[in-house]
Amino acid sequence: MKREILENYVGKKVRVVFFDDDEAGGVLQRGNDLFTSPKKYYYIKYLWGNHFANGVFFVLSHIKKIEEIK
Repeated sequence: MKREILENYVGKKVRVVFFDDDEAGGVLQRGNDLFTSPKKYYYIKYLWGNHFANGVFFVLSHIKKIEEIK
């Protein structure tokens, strides 16, 4: 996957499948609310009902598949 494609999903609700077939769903962003990570790191803020919970950090190479969810 190219970084330009991933950048189109920043700020949107997504479901990501990682290289080890683990999955995460939530809002894709760079960094989190506490700090901004270097550009190459991404963060999924988990959705828990209508609330957000802690998420997961990862880099582009960890992504196997990504799709936008409604």
